[in-house]
Amino acid sequence: MNGETIVSIIIGIVLVLTTIGAFLGLARKWKKSLLRFGFVVVELIFALLLSAKISTYIPPETIIDALNGVSPALGELVLHVPSLLSLAFGLVRPIVFLSLFIVLSLLSLILYFICSLFLGYKQGEKQYPMAGMLIGAVQGFLIALVLVSPVVGYISMADQAVAGYKEVVGEEVPEDIAEIHEKYVKPVKNHALVKLFDALSAPIFNAVVSFDMGGETLNPNEEIPVLLAGYENVATLMGTPLGEYGTTEKAAITNITSLFGQSVLLPNIGAEFLSAMTTKWKAGESFMGMGPLEAEGEFSVVLDSLYTIFSTSTADTLSLDIVTVGDFLILMVDYDATSLFGGEEDVITKITTVNPETGKTFIKAATELLDANPHMAVLRAGITKLGAALLGSQLGTSEEIRENYGEMVTNVVDVLKNAEGDTNEEKIEALTPTIKEELVKNDIDLSDEVLDEASRFLLEELEKDNVAIEDMTEEDIYNILDRVAAGEIAIPVP
Repeated sequence: MNGETIVSIIIGIVLVLTTIGAFLGLARKWKKSLLRFGFVVVELIFALLLSAKISTYIPPETIIDALNGVSPALGELVLHVPSLLSLAFGLVRPIVFLSLFIVLSLLSLILYFICSLFLGYKQGEKQYPMAGMLIGAVQGFLIALVLVSPVVGYISMADQAVAGYKEVVGEEVPEDIAEIHEKYVKPVKNHALVKLFDALSAPIFNAVVSFDMGGETLNPNEEIPVLLAGYENVATLMGTPLGEYGTTEKAAITNITSLFGQSVLLPNIGAEFLSAMTTKWKAGESFMGMGPLEAEGEFSVVLDSLYTIFSTSTADTLSLDIVTVGDFLILMVDYDATSLFGGEEDVITKITTVNPETGKTFIKAATELLDANPHMAVLRAGITKLGAALLGSQLGTSEEIRENYGEMVTNVVDVLKNAEGDTNEEKIEALTPTIKEELVKNDIDLSDEVLDEASRFLLEELEKDNVAIEDMTEEDIYNILDRVAAGEIAIPVP
C-alpha cells in the first residue's frame, strides 16, 4: 500500500457511504431519514464524550511498550515525564473514538428499527422522498467523515510536523521518516479532495485528540508549532558557547520564555523533566545517560541553588522560573558576565562593575530580579553568597593578606585615626580611595560603589569588635580581613 492507495480508499469510503445514504434516504422518505440522522448525531456525541473516559482504561504499560518499540530512550523518558504519557493517550484517542462510534452505530440500528415502527405516514401525507434522499446523503457523508477523520487527521499532523521541522530546524528529517512521509503522507496530503475532507473532518479530529492536562485543554496540533519554535531557539543557544552570547542569543532566550505562556504541554513536561533530572543530579546520579553538571569553588553554590529550585518545579512555578532564568541570562550578557560559570579570573570585576545605564552592579541587578520570584529565593541567596565569596577569595590566605595588603592596612589605620571625630560618611569618603589604590596594585579593580560598601562594612565590623578608633591597630584590620577570606563574614555587594 502507498499514498495513492490510501487516497483511493478515502475517496471510495466517502463516495460509497454518501451514495448508500442517499438511496436509503430515498427509501425511508423524510421522517425516517431524519430519525436515522438524529441517531447518527447522537452516536457521534456519545462517542466524543465517552472516548476520553474509555481511553483512560488502556493500560499505561501498553503505551510504554509501544514507545519502547520505537525507541528505548523514549520509553524511559515517559517514565520520568508522565505528561508525555498523557499526550500519548491523547494521540490514541481517535482510534478509541472510531471504535466506539462503530459499536454505537450497530447498537443504534436496533433502536432505530424499533422507533421506526411507530413512525408511519398518514393517508395522503406527503412523504418527500427527495428530501429523504438529501438527508440520507448528508448522513452518509457525515459517517464517512467520522470514519476517515483519524486517517486524514494523523496524516495532517505528520505533515505539519515534518514541514515545521524543515522550516524551523533548517534540516532534512531523518531518512526513515522522510521515506514514510514521501511514500504515504505527501500523496494523501496534496490531493485536493482529501484536503477538503481534512478541512471538514478537522473539528471532529481536534475534538477527539484534545485532552485535559493540568486543568487546561491541550491540542497536539496547536502544540507542534510551539514545540518546533522552542527547538529552534534552544538549538541557537546550544550552538553558541555561553561566553559568546550576544543579541541573537538574547532574542532566542526571550522567545523561549514567551513560548511557555503559549503552551499547555511545555510547562508540564518541562517541570517533570527538570524535577526528575535535577533530583538525580543533586544526588550525584546520572539521568538518562547524562551526568551531573559540575562547577568549581564558589560557583558550586549557584549550581546547587538551581538544582534545589528545579527539583521542586511544578507546571505552575516553571513558567515564571523560565522567565526569571531567561532574564538572568540576558542580564549576564548585558553585564558581560557570561563567564560567571566558567570561573575566569576577571569575573569579579565584571559582576561588581556598575552598569552605566542602570547604575547597578550585576549582583544588585540579579538579586532584584530574583526577589520578584519567590521560588528563586534559594538562588537569590546563592548569588549573594557567591558575590561575597568572590570578594573574599580575592584576599587569599592569612599570610597572603599580610604580604599583599600590608601597606593598605597601614594606610587604613592612618586614615581612620586622622578622621577620628568625623561622621561615618566622611570616614567612608576618605577610606574608599585609599583601599582602591592598594587593590589596584594587586590587580583588583572594583567600582567606588562596591568599595563604599566595603568601607562601611569595615567600620561596622570594628564597632562590632568593640574597637575604638584611638586604640585601633593593624592587627584589628587583619582579623577582619582574615574572617572575610575564611567566609565567616561577608562584604555586602551592592
